[in-house]
Amino acid sequence: MRLAKWFYVVGVVVLSLVGMLFVSGCDSDGGSGGNTIVGTWGAGGDGRTVFNSDGTWAEYNDAALTQRHLGGTYTQSENRFSGSGSNPGVGDLDIEGTISDDGKTLEMDFIEHWHNPYKHNPATLTRM
Repeated sequence: MRLAKWFYVVGVVVLSLVGMLFVSGCDSDGGSGGNTIVGTWGAGGDGRTVFNSDGTWAEYNDAALTQRHLGGTYTQSENRFSGSGSNPGVGDLDIEGTISDDGKTLEMDFIEHWHNPYKHNPATLTRM
């Protein structure tokens, strides 16, 4: 009887560890652990773009993240992402881009709807 109980306990522990490995290898926004968009990104200077795990993003004019410039929502599938947002008092915009395989570089395009035709502002961002 003790041997059966021991095997049961060991089995539960092993299954729990295997489950944790599966969960830790993926994240909720569709990316793999290496190329998820979630985090803070910058292109030099003080500006920062922050992608949150709840599907929201914001761009700040300062490294302290106190001067929000614009923001919106996004979705990610593999290494591609897209979304929409607004620049308060100015107009709506879209974002789209790709994340490098190593998750360190973000090629992003801000598509500003308040211009006719829409203006594309490409940016290369690195993980902060």
